[in-house]
Amino acid sequence: MQLAHVSFLVSPALRKDAQGELTAQAIAAFLDKGRDIAASFGATDFHVETASVIDDGGTPPVRPMMRAMSADASAPAPEFAPGTTAVSVTVTGTILLAR
Repeated sequence: MQLAHVSFLVSPALRKDAQGELTAQAIAAFLDKGRDIAASFGATDFHVETASVIDDGGTPPVRPMMRAMSADASAPAPEFAPGTTAVSVTVTGTILLAR
């Protein structure tokens, strides 16, 4: 038996939940950093001028087309083990310092 290009993905529901939590954390971190930057410049406050939230999209890998292969009954069954998948969210933006 030949086996190639086996992939496992995070379920859409689990990815959506993880991205929701990460988005809230990333926005909070962006705002915290904005406060730190404002304080470092001696500003009294800041306003978010622009912001962009980017997630990894959960795009499935591209699968090459393969021709059918005959099964070899003497081949051992494949073994699979759990793994990890990174889910990421990035927040970028521009702030305006108030004096």
